[in-house]
Amino acid sequence: MTSEIPGTAAEFAAWAEGMEFDQNAPAPVGLPGPADKPADGIPVKRSVKWSVDLDERLKATAEAKGITQSELIRQYMEMGLAAEGSGMVVNLADALRVLATVAHRPAA
Repeated sequence: MTSEIPGTAAEFAAWAEGMEFDQNAPAPVGLPGPADKPADGIPVKRSVKWSVDLDERLKATAEAKGITQSELIRQYMEMGLAAEGSGMVVNLADALRVLATVAHRPAA
């Protein structure tokens, strides 16, 4: 074998026999360990499922704002979580009902 990377299955098997695995060994310097939390600002990929209608609405809204769907979703999630933290979450139907009432009142 001319390189350290095994080229055949037999070479790999011979190479692997010499390996020792220790799940309690510390992570190599410079690499994150399993308990390390990524630094703020590093994106974390999430997979979510929703209706085709919602997906089309998100796409249209993102295009109208000139941003990506991912950016729009991040903005909405941040706004929603900020509202949750403030204790000021309001049901959308209730808010629209109040706004409709206010909009139809005569000016004082």
